[in-house]
Amino acid sequence: MFLAVRRTADFINEAIEKAYFEFVDKPFSAANVKLMIESGNAAMRTFVAEGAIIGGRVWLDQDLNEPIALASGRITLSLDFEPPAPMEDIRFIAHRNIEYYLDLTKAALQAAA
Repeated sequence: MFLAVRRTADFINEAIEKAYFEFVDKPFSAANVKLMIESGNAAMRTFVAEGAIIGGRVWLDQDLNEPIALASGRITLSLDFEPPAPMEDIRFIAHRNIEYYLDLTKAALQAAA
């Protein structure tokens, strides 16, 4: 993994964690859960617009949120994102094109006229 990708991932994870501190101790409600998801996705859109990531999203996975955990005030949000890798290995494929001789002969004919 590229260092720049790891650092970006660390930054995104820390930024998301900090953004969710405001929800600690708020009532557990559908509106607050929806707001948490929307806030996370808005942050991801900002990161995309800034070029920090290629894409990302936040969602609530019901399989990771058992009623006992939710009743205990613990909610688990899932997120994914992908930082862009630096272009490290740029390759070229060269092709010959004999059709350029047509342009050459046309130019020669025009110059001779």
